[in-house]
Amino acid sequence: MRKLFFIYCFLSGFLFSINKVDAQNLMPVGEWQSHFNYLSGVEVEEADNKVFFASENGFFYLDKEDNSYRYLSTNSGLSDFKITSMVALPDNSGVIIGYDNANLDILQENTISNYSRLKDEINREDKRIYHLLPVNNLLYISTGFGVVVLNLDNFLIEENYFNVGPEGSRIQAFGATVFRDSVWLATQKGILAASLDPSVNRQDFTNWYLFTIQDGIISNTPFIDIATFNNRIYTVASNGDIYEYDQFWSQTTFKATEPVQNISVSGNELFMGFEGGFGTYDGTNFSTNTNGFFDVSDVSSIGNKTWVADNEAGLIEIDAQTLFRSPESLPLTTPFNLVYSEGTMHALAGGFSRNGTSFSILTGLSRYEDRIWSTFSENPLPQFIPVDQSADWVDAEVIGDLTIVASFQSGLHIIDIDNNSSTLDAGSTGTSLQYSQEEPLKTKISALDKDGNGQIWLANFDSSVPLHKWDGREEWQGFNLITSGSRYLIDVRTSPFNNVWLKLSDRSGGGLLAFDPENLVERRVSTQDDNGALPSNFITDYQFDLDGILWITTDEGVVYLDDPTRALDQNSDGLFFALEAIIPVFEGQFLFRNTRVNCIAIDGGNRKWMGTENGAWLFDEDMNELVDHYTTENSPLPDNNVLDIEVNNQSGEVFFSTEKGVVSFQSDAIEEEDILDELKIYPNPVRPGYTGLITIDGLIRDALIKITDISGNLVYETYSNGGRATWNGKTANGQQVGNGIYLVLVATNDGSQKIAGKIAIVN
Repeated sequence: MRKLFFIYCFLSGFLFSINKVDAQNLMPVGEWQSHFNYLSGVEVEEADNKVFFASENGFFYLDKEDNSYRYLSTNSGLSDFKITSMVALPDNSGVIIGYDNANLDILQENTISNYSRLKDEINREDKRIYHLLPVNNLLYISTGFGVVVLNLDNFLIEENYFNVGPEGSRIQAFGATVFRDSVWLATQKGILAASLDPSVNRQDFTNWYLFTIQDGIISNTPFIDIATFNNRIYTVASNGDIYEYDQFWSQTTFKATEPVQNISVSGNELFMGFEGGFGTYDGTNFSTNTNGFFDVSDVSSIGNKTWVADNEAGLIEIDAQTLFRSPESLPLTTPFNLVYSEGTMHALAGGFSRNGTSFSILTGLSRYEDRIWSTFSENPLPQFIPVDQSADWVDAEVIGDLTIVASFQSGLHIIDIDNNSSTLDAGSTGTSLQYSQEEPLKTKISALDKDGNGQIWLANFDSSVPLHKWDGREEWQGFNLITSGSRYLIDVRTSPFNNVWLKLSDRSGGGLLAFDPENLVERRVSTQDDNGALPSNFITDYQFDLDGILWITTDEGVVYLDDPTRALDQNSDGLFFALEAIIPVFEGQFLFRNTRVNCIAIDGGNRKWMGTENGAWLFDEDMNELVDHYTTENSPLPDNNVLDIEVNNQSGEVFFSTEKGVVSFQSDAIEEEDILDELKIYPNPVRPGYTGLITIDGLIRDALIKITDISGNLVYETYSNGGRATWNGKTANGQQVGNGIYLVLVATNDGSQKIAGKIAIVN
């Protein structure tokens, strides 16, 4: 009775919150998701009543029976990322997948087996698998280091053809075919052939014949593909010309409208892929199809349908009509920039180099909402939302219903709620924007940032007025800067203290520029003693944390300014005070000293995510604890070189960009709430079989959370990371709790705010 009275008194100060959360669209804490490019089609194969499709870094198959999709990645069984070749198994029960590092996967009857011997044992710069040819129980693997013949029954290497070029030189093999009694190779040296007679030593280069102009074909020229069709050999030279062999080589009488990039045999036809379409040859008639294609990489045609892997449009189905079958996805493997703004993640195609050279990429902007990517681009793909002038879109901010996009060529692009777009540049009435001095017809905006008052700050690269402020409507203000090199700004950050920090390009010598827009004071922060003492002027990233500390990452490590306002303080003589960045110390050593740190991001718990060439690192807010370190060995990261990290602090989803693709991780931190008003607990109830984390949202930063049973016995205690806390359903001793109702008691550090909730656990 006394305990019940105590519980009543304890809870009497709490606001009770019972909230049912629809967790259908929420990714569980600790889960990973890939955001791969399913539009850059590489290979398509039909097998086992399925259509298998590989893009530059993605893979899925379409089941012909129920028209369903299944996506596979390293998170679901594949052993690697960059697929470069694929072929159906000889019995048509599945496919063999080849990668750019000589790795092999065999996907058969919903199981995946890996053959990694070539990947592990071959030490060559080019290990790419260019072509796979199954012949009975043998697999001819054409690679950058030659050809390996693998026995598919026992996975033993039968033989290899490495140094079989002229005078025993190494070959790059781009394809192989078996015709009559010989094996034929398409190589960087030309077309090679050797007899398959068991008495012939094919390891000896003298047993290989290099075809020359005397045989009707050019030599000392790369041939990029080869196939056998209709009792003849067909091959493609690097210039796109097609040759055929029937006792003698000659160019084909049929011609594609563009240089041919690849050939394949499917069904009873020879297909030739080229930019803008593909050609079909049945042994008598030749035709081309250029209806809705962009850059054809591969074609498969078994039965009444033709399937195309297009390097820009993804998987295309051709029957009575042309259907684009790739799912909505990121249209590029590595974005130039990931930007979070107002609950939405944006991926910008970019871009420009560090010295300000434009990339002229047209892909535009991709926006991630409700777990779906949508892309705005002038490229005429049917999956894209059409806009004008999408070249080199590099940054984005959201104001109300408007998305403001920066272009490094054409100024600002404003996208409204109905996906209509308009443009503002130096020629628009009322703006303070300026044209580029070196390219007078271009308005180069290199970066945007929104300050605490909702004003947009813009870096106007290569202009006489390099910095601008815009209210998002009609009011503009331009700022002339006097610091040498300030004409070439490539990034902008607004501080919580109403100052602006600008990143200088390499052509300006690099470093940062601190600017006080109210008093028009500016100061260069660099490696110079007393002016920052940065480890390097090669700034890779910089961010303000939730306490206003400025973190700066460079190619020589990471530092911070604990009071960045001091950078602009002056003495009575108008001289700046000495400024020296601090190197963080972790476990008694300077953190990442002399090590390149590519990026930094701050999550809702004020923790620091850092991307390096050795994975992604998460430190607690005081840099006292390494919370997590993710690499390709312990996570679905596609590559250890993490180029960019961006956090959606509304959902807690952390996005990682690498050269091999983008993935995201559902973290246990989100932005804090202003007040303790409503708890969101999910899953709730916790049903049998659930082994994940229970998530508690709606918290204030560093709030204390106590979980008790209904009798008031303490079960678990933790602190929030920003607005979120998690519980694994166990006691502090690691024991699984039993069935019942558990109370969630939350209080701020000073006890001024309290709230409570309930969790039902059903084991």
